[in-house]
Amino acid sequence: MKDFIESARLESACKAVKSTFSVDVLGEISALTGGGSTAKMFKFKAVGKYYVLRLMDLEQPIEERRIQVECAQYGAKLNIAPTCYYADEENGIIIMDYVNQEALTKEIVLEKMPKLLRKLHYSEKILPVFCETFSYMNDFIAKAIKIIPSRQVINYYKVIQDIMSILSHHKELASCHNDLNSENLLYDGKQIFLIDFEAAGLEDPYFDLATVCQQHCFDPNEELTFLESYLQRKPRDLEVSKLALMKQVSYCYHALHFFQHAYNTGMMEFHDNVPTFKQWYQGRKEGKYSYATTYDLMLYAMVVLNQSLEDMSKPAFIEAKRLLRAA
Repeated sequence: MKDFIESARLESACKAVKSTFSVDVLGEISALTGGGSTAKMFKFKAVGKYYVLRLMDLEQPIEERRIQVECAQYGAKLNIAPTCYYADEENGIIIMDYVNQEALTKEIVLEKMPKLLRKLHYSEKILPVFCETFSYMNDFIAKAIKIIPSRQVINYYKVIQDIMSILSHHKELASCHNDLNSENLLYDGKQIFLIDFEAAGLEDPYFDLATVCQQHCFDPNEELTFLESYLQRKPRDLEVSKLALMKQVSYCYHALHFFQHAYNTGMMEFHDNVPTFKQWYQGRKEGKYSYATTYDLMLYAMVVLNQSLEDMSKPAFIEAKRLLRAA
């Protein structure tokens, strides 16, 4: 383990493994990459099976680490997240099952995610508040518009703030994941598991629903099918409108973070050609696009921005906004 895990955390990691499996030596260990989490992830083998060792960022307040542990354990209890075998918020460690992944297609997401999300959103337990999304985004935008040079991006953020203002009058709260990007969904051939509960907590379920829709490039008919499966009835016009507006908030949530990552490394503008979100989504599956460099981060932010602006220019969105504002 010492060849992979930094010395400052090696003792607590070894203690966790020994406490869980009563072994000192692991058969295999490798780093897991991908996704946007600040945690460091390792796949290892013990007692003939593969597991994941998750080392949370110790710069996070312990209360935030405690919430991550609680949410991951609760997700496992609901059977929507990998089984947790060990959790220690003090040292920021979780040991969980390793999921042997198979390709997760749009069709599988449409079939399985509505039931999974109902199980989370309609569960009896209300997860603790980690981050109230609208308040967080408004604060983020207020800081971002002071440093970004793009008038287009600034105007976009202000439009999203108006949308959040409209949606704030239609909010309902439930236990939510709040970061259902495609990297946080694992499929083992039978069921989908959620991982990375860093942003989980009390939120409007439509934020989770909207993120699934935009991340998997659902067309309007697929969105309607998805919402109907989730609600287990035909959606009302206001519910369809709410999903349409919340989808743009979800797009912006991603754009904010990826623009900021790029800005933090000195890349403030982007002038290359930008693929559509559907092209990027397909290219990501084929290994053409990644999150490895500042250029990749800025490209993804531009992909998201352009798709959101295109969506908001369509008559269906304009009518959805009018309906919710009037309701």
